[in-house]
Amino acid sequence: MKAARAVRLAVISLGCPKNLVDTERALGQMLGARIVLVEDMADAQWVLVNTCGFIQDARSEAAETIRAVAALKETNPSLKIAVAGCLSERYGNKLPPGFPRVDFVIGLLTRDNVRRLAKHISGRAESVPYAEDDDRQRLRITPRHVGYLRISEGCDNRCTYCAIPDIRGPLRSRPFENVVADAAELLSDGVVELNVIAQDTTVYGIDLYGKYRLAELLAELARMNPKGWVRLLYAHPAHLADDVIGRLAEGWPLVPYVDLPLQHINDRILAAMGRKVTRSRVESLIARIRSRVPDVYLRTAFIVGFPSESAAEFDELLDFVKSARFEHLGAFTYSLEEGTAAAAFELQITEKEKLRRLDAIMTVQAGIVSEFNRSLVGRRIPGIIDGPSERDDLPLVGRTYGDAPDVDGAVYLAGPAHEGSIVSMKVTAVEGYDLIAEVVK
Repeated sequence: MKAARAVRLAVISLGCPKNLVDTERALGQMLGARIVLVEDMADAQWVLVNTCGFIQDARSEAAETIRAVAALKETNPSLKIAVAGCLSERYGNKLPPGFPRVDFVIGLLTRDNVRRLAKHISGRAESVPYAEDDDRQRLRITPRHVGYLRISEGCDNRCTYCAIPDIRGPLRSRPFENVVADAAELLSDGVVELNVIAQDTTVYGIDLYGKYRLAELLAELARMNPKGWVRLLYAHPAHLADDVIGRLAEGWPLVPYVDLPLQHINDRILAAMGRKVTRSRVESLIARIRSRVPDVYLRTAFIVGFPSESAAEFDELLDFVKSARFEHLGAFTYSLEEGTAAAAFELQITEKEKLRRLDAIMTVQAGIVSEFNRSLVGRRIPGIIDGPSERDDLPLVGRTYGDAPDVDGAVYLAGPAHEGSIVSMKVTAVEGYDLIAEVVK
């Protein structure tokens, strides 16, 4: 009897790196004799879209993506679409209006949900040999030299604007030895840059061990990857402790880069957001980081137009941005999320005013980044090569140590180097948010 041909599956992963890890783990769990991965959606029988549902912009991106995939049914009527992730976890089968018909809806890509999905696609259940909190055995879809190491899932912070705890649940740290085993597998698979991720990396371990263990984990990761990089992302300002700052101050392979989402600086707004910090605490924290970690890059994020944010409170935020001079900054308009505490707050700001404030803060930041980038011209900076570029004059693209994958700037350059190599980059020019450089010995 002839064996059934494998089902051809294409995948689109939206949202944050944590969602990407879910996608990679699902692929490692599903693929085999009955399901195979294809890159070209035109060749696929199923397309899995792993969605983000954090804010309205993410939901709009998901809708546009699914509509684009659904359009392929015009030439391939047998194509089927599966939707998973935060959006479908939040809404279940009642996806928001505007979504085209999909063939299968499932929530977060947990182990059991992936088994259900695999059974629906292939007609047979797949065996799963590892535990829910184990991120090993995934099929990575990042460049080979870049890996995301998820150290916990869920969140206990309960910021008033955020639906993530309702979608992904409470904080669940992964066991220390489990994280280390995952890191070892990533490194053995060619990863050079380990990016440490979670909803809040700074509280790692408190639920399992009764104490924070991030500094201890960073030390172990540095020991394991002495010739590579270890980058810390998603550090909450209320929980970033001195022992972690001290660990980063020890230097390479711990990258002098701190992703510190602040969201605001005005004390009243911070309290209304449930951020558990004050302006004084934030300023003291930034001062300690900058004084103890040489050549550190700080990335932050702010929300503008939070309910009842006055013009004076926004101006305070704008003045703070001007004085703090962050190397990287992202800003977002407040998104009213049903079920969150802030959704019921009075004095919601108009969309027009939110966009005006967003433009104001990003205009200021553009000038800061331009000035900072110009100051780098002529300097030699450690960087990593991400691969070939699409430019004939500058055949390589990479990043300085101050640029995290996918969220920060890029460096276009020429010289003797290959994908995944850590090099010294001499900056020769600036193009917008990106740099031009050459590889030097």
